[in-house]
Amino acid sequence: MPTGSRFLVPVGDVLRHLGRTRAVHIETPVDWSIEQFTVLPQPPLGADIDLTAVPGGIVVRGPVEVVVRATCGRCLRQWDEARVVDVSQLAETVDEGDDGYVLDGDLLDLEPILRDEVLLGLPLVARCDPPCSQLGEGAETRLNAAAPEARSDTPFAALQDLCDAGD
Repeated sequence: MPTGSRFLVPVGDVLRHLGRTRAVHIETPVDWSIEQFTVLPQPPLGADIDLTAVPGGIVVRGPVEVVVRATCGRCLRQWDEARVVDVSQLAETVDEGDDGYVLDGDLLDLEPILRDEVLLGLPLVARCDPPCSQLGEGAETRLNAAAPEARSDTPFAALQDLCDAGD
């Protein structure tokens, strides 16, 4: 666990009393990205986290506010948008080997928890809103246009007639 982490929180006082809750505020720039999204360093990530002692660990809960730069998967247009992700995870006192989050003695590194929750809270694919109005001008390239009429000189025209007959 990195000793200079901005996300490192001492939690010994919370661990010693089941049910005790302590609020933690974090405000720091981050450099996280996944596929078509990048969490911008400015404005910095803001998190108001409650740490609650439970048997076996500490529950980490609270909203995380970030601004992400998204890149549309169709037209590659970029835009920035604010997002709020609600975090709810358990940091265990003993490593159970299940790829969970584990405390390092009386220290909790919130970075992996917050990073995973923020990045996994993003959509799989970024899309423009309204959808990609900048794509091509021809009916064949505009995704927002109706499909062009089928040409009868293609080998698939007979299949189209069969499909139309079923309606």
